[in-house]
Amino acid sequence: CASTNSDVSFTVNPFAGTASNTTSTAAICSTDSKTLSATPAGGTWSVVSGGGTISGTTYTPAAVTTDTNVTIKYTVAANGSCASTNSDVSFTVNPFVGTASNMTSTAAICSTGTKTLSATPGGGTWSVVSGGGTISGTTYTPAAVTTDTNVTIKYTVAANGSCASTNSDVSFTVNPFVGTASNMTSTAAICSTGTKTLSATPAGGTWSVVSGGGTISGTTYTPAAVTTDTNVTIKYTVAANGSCASTNSDVTFTVNPFAGTANNTTSTAAICSTDTKTLSATPAGGTWSIILGGGTISGTTYTPAAVTTDTNVTIKYTVAANGSCASTNSDVTFTVNPFAGTANNTTSTAAICSTDTKTLSATPAGGTWSIVLGGGSISGTTYTPDAVTADTNVTIKYTVAAN
Repeated sequence: CASTNSDVSFTVNPFAGTASNTTSTAAICSTDSKTLSATPAGGTWSVVSGGGTISGTTYTPAAVTTDTNVTIKYTVAANGSCASTNSDVSFTVNPFVGTASNMTSTAAICSTGTKTLSATPGGGTWSVVSGGGTISGTTYTPAAVTTDTNVTIKYTVAANGSCASTNSDVSFTVNPFVGTASNMTSTAAICSTGTKTLSATPAGGTWSVVSGGGTISGTTYTPAAVTTDTNVTIKYTVAANGSCASTNSDVTFTVNPFAGTANNTTSTAAICSTDTKTLSATPAGGTWSIILGGGTISGTTYTPAAVTTDTNVTIKYTVAANGSCASTNSDVTFTVNPFAGTANNTTSTAAICSTDTKTLSATPAGGTWSIVLGGGSISGTTYTPDAVTADTNVTIKYTVAAN
């Protein structure tokens, strides 16, 4: 019996390989992307959980706000009787807080001021990079600098997992504060003929006359020639320095007018004790006084005392003090001569014989006798007539000499 046979045909499908997702499991930042890798080639990618998109072999995460687990699946498709295979990889997407943006003003500040710091996003930290000073919250307080100083302030948003930190710097200038003007000039009144020394701190400021007139040279104030008590205000200014405002300080004092220097122009010529003397002086308005020699003054008339010997008299003219203007005075000295008296010839007028004599009498004592008319002679107080031949009128003079 011959053999017999029967054939059957079927297909053997090739196995493409088992899916192996070799993508890194390292966390990424939500602003980054991740390159996907797997074997064998030719599979397909899909997001299982956590959101995001895949383009080719690039995964781009969603804009997450918290740490988010993402699972990516790699699938090798079925081929006939060869079943599909897949492989998952999971990693974390960290949220990106934001890029640091330091919006602090770059305007200069004075070393006595502060600066408010501002930046986005919130939640970062502040630090002084250079220039000194301190930060409390969002307030920067500069160091006590002595020269214009550049300060750099950094704002840092901290890293979050795989999201790197970011920072942003702002620089500005701190101007040194020279000091607050303090005018320490004395407020004591001065005379219009005097000067006043000005004083203030800190050094290096400028002086100006606010009111009341006068001039300033260096630190010396010279008043105007005022005629009444005048208030003068002097200002001391420390100039602005960059953002440090100028400061000033005023002092007010009084300038008293100077009436003038006493000048006693009274004559020094001697006067008789029975006379008076007219007093004269400049400027007007002063007062008279007797320093020596007695007598009285009424207005501008001096009346001497009844002196018995030549007497020196000193008269003072005083211009009174006015506030800070000292009094001035001026003296004049002259002589008062005593008046011996008015000559009074008390000799008898009775006629005498040419052979007789006549006793002469007069007051005050000490005068001298002389024959004016009729001849004859005088010895002491005795008059002896000439040998006349007819009745003769005789005139006898008694003289009290000038003093």
